Amino acid sequence: MLSDRRTCPCRYPSHVGTFDYFTMLEVRTYQVPQPVSAVFALVVHLVLWLPLTLVGLGRRMPHKLNPSSPSMDISPSITSST
Repeated sequence: MLSDRRTCPCRYPSHVGTFDYFTMLEVRTYQVPQPVSAVFALVVHLVLWLPLTLVGLGRRMPHKLNPSSPSMDISPSITSST
């Protein structure tokens, strides 16, 4: 049976899922209360996810805001050598 994305929010990037569960589980082994381990897991997830997302958005946005800027075409140019 295949799961649908609407019924499984853990399949979306940056959503609560297995990373958060196992982080909470590991923190709980040190006798930390469950609410504190949940907050810790969410903060760690945010710290790991947010900087990379902001860098990606920052690299993308100047080209979206300034249509007259040169295109960032990184495809190799094909030249004929006849």
